[in-house]
Amino acid sequence: MIKSMNNLWPNEDWGTNKAIVATIAFFDIFFYPMTAMEVRQYVPKRAGFKKILERLENLVRKGSLEEKQGFYFLPGKQNHVVIRQQRYNYTQEKIKIAKQWGKLFAILPGVKMVAVGNIIGKHNLSDAGDIDFFIVTTAKRIWSTRFILALSTKLLGLRPTLKKQRNKLCLSFFVSENNLDLESLKFDTDPYFTYWFTGLRQVAGSEEVFKKLKEVNTWLKHDLPNWKMLLEAKHFEAKDIKLPWLEEWFKKLQWKLFPSEMKNLINQGTEIIVNNNVLKLHIKDRRKEFFQKYLDNLKAYENKIREN
Repeated sequence: MIKSMNNLWPNEDWGTNKAIVATIAFFDIFFYPMTAMEVRQYVPKRAGFKKILERLENLVRKGSLEEKQGFYFLPGKQNHVVIRQQRYNYTQEKIKIAKQWGKLFAILPGVKMVAVGNIIGKHNLSDAGDIDFFIVTTAKRIWSTRFILALSTKLLGLRPTLKKQRNKLCLSFFVSENNLDLESLKFDTDPYFTYWFTGLRQVAGSEEVFKKLKEVNTWLKHDLPNWKMLLEAKHFEAKDIKLPWLEEWFKKLQWKLFPSEMKNLINQGTEIIVNNNVLKLHIKDRRKEFFQKYLDNLKAYENKIREN
């Protein structure tokens, strides 16, 4: 992320100010104005809260940023404050649903930890969207675990479809407990993945696994030196039922069931990853799209500031 910001303003060294603006510009594409504490937490530059707050207030005085009700945003984006406030309630509803199903998932064979993903920021889920789960499985149980969860939610009518997505359960990201370092899934410049990772919210399973997930991904400290993990309250512990003789069968069966569109993309990049430790099954990975929107946002901001 730091590399991409330096490329955008090659002739200006804004230091902390530049990092603050770039951070707010990225979250802007998700309609998420930020508090001073959030800016400090998510800025890709080591800085104390007092310094961040002073810089924010100075940027507001200069007209480079605007502030409303304690939220900071790009000029002209005050309507995002209302959207963020609305999404707080939407997210609370979705987290409640996720906890209910997550607790049931956690007692099934092979499930170690259940989290909700795709929360860029805090409490920032739209009303119309589904609920994306990130699931850690027992070692050598990833295929059987996915099969059991995918089949059961399918039979119950809980999976999203083209026509129905609101509050449906998306099960597209599984990792094994012995493969928790996700750095290999990142692009060279991938702020979305960094913020996606920080937004993971545990809803069930082992607290120790969730803690280990954050600890082994040491790259996060480089990307966001001020960010600190907040552990959730202790949840139900997952049970481990041995099913080694079925694992290979589940793998072969699911390979056959993968749609041809997906098979053509498997392990051709970081969009769809399929192996015995990671099942990342997003046919449409929008990270490059988000990154381009982020760069466009920064360019538009730069042009607007120069005009003023």
